[in-house]
Amino acid sequence: IIRPLYRKKVLNSLKKAGLAIYDLDRKQFAAFCLNSREVRGLSGQKFIFMSGGAYQAFGEENLKKLKSHGVEILQAPIPTIESYGGGSGCCITQELHGLN
Repeated sequence: IIRPLYRKKVLNSLKKAGLAIYDLDRKQFAAFCLNSREVRGLSGQKFIFMSGGAYQAFGEENLKKLKSHGVEILQAPIPTIESYGGGSGCCITQELHGLN
């Protein structure tokens, strides 16, 4: 959440950098919509991984925007992790670098 004084400046900077901007509300924030991760398949295909709860809360417009970037959305129901572990999709995945 950005102070109104800086919001326009930050949004302009993000747009200038070519980044997609998603307008999420507090309910979506609480549903771990920001706890998604881009992953790649063995063939290099792009996916966005998120929890089932995040997928349901993300909203059709935002899901359509994500898919417009050429990614497939993978979602898994992980309510126990979200309810008791305090995390979501990013928390149960690991980044691997330099694999062939």
